[in-house]
Parts: sequence; structure tokens; C-alpha cells
Amino acid sequence: MFASPSRHLPLELHRPIVERISDRADLYTLTLVCRALQFEADRILFRRISVRKSSSETVRRYKALIALAPRIGTHIRELEVVRYGETSSLYAMIRLLRAVLLSAPNLQRLHAVYKWGDSDWPLEIPGGLMVRGMELNQLQYFSCPWVIDHDVISFFERHPNLHDLVVFLPWGEYPISGTALPRLKYLSAWRNTATRLLPGRPVTHFQVNVWDRSHWDAEFSAALLSTSVPLRALQVPSFRWGPHLNNLLPLFSNLHYLGICQLNGERVSNISI
Repeated sequence: MFASPSRHLPLELHRPIVERISDRADLYTLTLVCRALQFEADRILFRRISVRKSSSETVRRYKALIALAPRIGTHIRELEVVRYGETSSLYAMIRLLRAVLLSAPNLQRLHAVYKWGDSDWPLEIPGGLMVRGMELNQLQYFSCPWVIDHDVISFFERHPNLHDLVVFLPWGEYPISGTALPRLKYLSAWRNTATRLLPGRPVTHFQVNVWDRSHWDAEFSAALLSTSVPLRALQVPSFRWGPHLNNLLPLFSNLHYLGICQLNGERVSNISI
């Protein structure tokens, strides 16, 4: 690389100049020819990583990239890793996730999902394989398609900035501290997960997992009424009204949105209240 006039530009101009470049190929070229603007170009290029097919080669390339330029990991804010059916290696997906998480201390959004056709499916593997020992202090959004085990619970308890949480599988018997997830705002989960996470937390939006066919019992009703702030949006796959739900009338009076697929056995549209 050679010195260029950009070296004499005020630092506060570097970012607006680079942000006007929309073509990723041009941004990559910029990282090769201009050291002064390399940081800002890397920041845009690597802010979001999306992997649609995990393989051993993908893992090897990422590790080689981070070994060559460790600074790149500090730019990663969003990570999406998708596994499609049996077309990509589950083992490679796990290795890739751990490789990225270990190198991305500033990660804010983690979305890992297993797709079969157009649907998102859970992965019945221990979540601890991915998050054991991880420290991602800026993490705010976490989509977790794995089994909730002790390591995942510990991960939740160590990350107080999480405010959006998507859990694909039912919660096991593991307890969680009442002080964990103090900023949780959005929760998509099974009913039994809600009974553990809604009480005392500032959840305003809750969505029942689409695969959850469990009954709406008294414990779940109590959890809906025990958030530290009123629920504003509720989405459930099915709903059958009955006298046992009359105590939920205060909940419905606070809702701005109610999403229901079936009401009393009949298909209905979403309701804006």
C-alpha cells in the first residue's frame, strides 16, 4: 500500500466517504489499496455475516481470515447461520458458530436456524455445544434453535443486555435466576418457557412458538399477568375462550395487538386492538 491524499483527510470524514460506496466489490478493493480508509471499509464489509451453507471449507476459510486479520472479528455485529435440511454439515455449522463467536466480541445479533423447506425447525442438540464459555457482552438478539441446557441458562444469566429472545424448543427442568435477562422485551417461546421468563421481566411482546400445542393453563395465564410492564402484543397459534380465562381480561385491555391463527376452532385474522 502507498501513502495517499486520504491520509491527510480529517478522521471524521473517513466514515461518511466510505458509507457512500454501495458496491461490496468496491469496498473490498478499497481495503487493498487504501490503508487510511481500510478500517471503515472493513467495518461495513464485515458488520453482517450470513452463512447459508456450512461446510468444513467454510470453517477453514473463516479461521484463515481471522488469523490473517484479527481486527475483522471486532467489526461483526450480526451473524446468521442457516442449515438447510441435510445439505450442510451439522458439525461444520457448530464449528463455524463457535469460530465466529470466539472472534466477535462486539456481536449484537445471533440468528442460527435450521430450515426444512420454508419452515424454521429446532435442532435437538445441546445448546452448550455452541455457547459454553462465550462472553458476548453486547449481544441483544438471540435466536436459539437448540436444547436449553445448563450452559445456555448460564449464558442467559451472563448477558443482561439481551432484549430479544427466540427459543425453538421447550424449556427443561433447569432453573434460571430471577435477576437474569433484566432487559428482555420480546420473547418467542413455548408456554412452559414463558412461565419461567415472563414473571418480573419487562416483556412487551410475546409470541407462542408455532409448534406449541400445549394447553393454556392457569400457570401460563398467571405468567402473562406477571410481567413488570403491561404486555402490548400477544400472538398465539390457537385460542379457545372459556370461563377459566376471565381473569385475563385486564391483560386484553392493555394489548395493542393480538395475533391468533384459530379462535374457538375457527381460523381468524390477526387483530389490531
